[in-house]
Amino acid sequence: MSEKGRILIVDDEPSVRDSLSRWFRDDGHEVGTAEGANDALTRLAERRWDVALVDIRMRGIDGIELQRRIH
Repeated sequence: MSEKGRILIVDDEPSVRDSLSRWFRDDGHEVGTAEGANDALTRLAERRWDVALVDIRMRGIDGIELQRRIH
């Protein structure tokens, strides 16, 4: 049996966050969500995530800049 991962979903659209969250949780993953880059940076500082799924087009800090900051 493989270990399931921790996934952080970053998207400013609630319907996208909810859909992806539900899908990954149903598959047994631990899922967190963030509604934007600042929220994501806070979540990333609080705990370790195995992967972050990041929307590219967001208000304020976009997904490309967020990926640079995560890296």
